[in-house]
Amino acid sequence: LKSPEDFAERAEFCQKHNLHIITPDSEYYPDNLRDINNYPVVLYVRGDCTCLNNEITIAVIGSRTPCLYGENAAKSIVGTLSEKGALIVSGGALGIDSVAHKSAIDHGGKTVLVMGCGHGYDYLKENADLRKNVTLHGACISEYPPFTGVTPETFPDRNRIISGMSKAVVIVEAADRSGTFNTA
Repeated sequence: LKSPEDFAERAEFCQKHNLHIITPDSEYYPDNLRDINNYPVVLYVRGDCTCLNNEITIAVIGSRTPCLYGENAAKSIVGTLSEKGALIVSGGALGIDSVAHKSAIDHGGKTVLVMGCGHGYDYLKENADLRKNVTLHGACISEYPPFTGVTPETFPDRNRIISGMSKAVVIVEAADRSGTFNTA
């Protein structure tokens, strides 16, 4: 932000588009996230802010191109966790991330999708409906201001939030070299 006017414009945009601005001093800021180095100074949240501090928060991540066994394993794991009240956190990518979010919703649970870009940036168009559905059954969050695009750095930043919010990280299939291991 370069001026108070920039802040006012951003705040007005967020209010108009149902984005909550959460800072570390907010009651809704994830407690676990405060414990990591370089925690985000702001989270832009669309959806249910109250779910961000669920007592049982589990990250479920994995391959963008899983096999059928991996998809079924993720559905089963997430289904059981969701039915027990766990909040499922993932990155909204194709593959296991998407399966995790959908399975949490299908089992009546809450899920948080951590974005590697700002709200309003049309990244991964094929998951636009998933993001909308997640906001009805949890929240989509980003540390980036609205319309911020993706860069090679934004995904490791996203991954630190996924793992930082979570009490545990479940990996369902991963290549030897992938962001999955960065998150873990």
